[in-house]
Amino acid sequence: MRYGLRVEAITLWILGGLASLEAIPKEWNRELVIALAGPAVSILTGLACYAALFALPASAQVTLFVIGWLAVTNIFLAVFNMLPAFPMDGGRVLRALLARTRPYATATRIAARIGTGFAVLFAVVGVLSFSPLLLLLALFVYGAASSESRTVALAALLDGLSVDDVASPLDATIEANASVEDLVDRMFADRRTEFAVTRGGDVVGVVTVDDFRELSKAEREADTVADLMEADLPRFPAAMAAFDALVELDTARASAAFVDGPEGTRVVSRDDFSSAMEMRRLVDSPEPF
Repeated sequence: MRYGLRVEAITLWILGGLASLEAIPKEWNRELVIALAGPAVSILTGLACYAALFALPASAQVTLFVIGWLAVTNIFLAVFNMLPAFPMDGGRVLRALLARTRPYATATRIAARIGTGFAVLFAVVGVLSFSPLLLLLALFVYGAASSESRTVALAALLDGLSVDDVASPLDATIEANASVEDLVDRMFADRRTEFAVTRGGDVVGVVTVDDFRELSKAEREADTVADLMEADLPRFPAAMAAFDALVELDTARASAAFVDGPEGTRVVSRDDFSSAMEMRRLVDSPEPF
């Protein structure tokens, strides 16, 4: 819990343990300390095991072998994990050092590219040496580096925005008893692919173009918006950070969510997040729009 960061899980695998933090600190010095902590523990463990060899009698052959193996393994893991193959510890150390003089997203992109290069190297060596372990490591490093780079890029684009800044306007609604044909006409007229569904003035769901895409003509004439809408959606407070909302939306595997604010309930969809990020990308501005 140092720096106020909670460890959500620790996954053990053949090359050590992977700690999943609730958030990676953007302060380079904090990430540097956190990234160095794992290898430091491995080195101290290895040195402790090495020192223990001198305290054991020569007759304890099995114990000597086990302790010696632990010493060598821990030192090897520390050295290996310090390779600048992001997102391994060495890659995170590299990102922290790069972030001293660069924006966090830029530092991540550079570290991820170097990590991708190491992934290719691991794959080539794995093929030439017929090593399945190196091939698996290459896949892990490549996938994790790409994922982390995308995540940080999204966070940078949504930085400073609340979910209220991203949500659809209050007038982007349609009544639950409206026909599907009315919905289609409204989508064409407003150039929108999703609408909040209201009943008696209250937002009760969301409907998107995908909800009626495969309906037959007869079904379009018979069904109402209420028959198609998604009602079981997550709810976010208006002040919630946009990136946190996007993460929760992805975790819930929902296409949209309700946003409860002082002016009433609105809807935020994946398209709204995409539009917000595209606007940020175009204007390159950290201010809400």
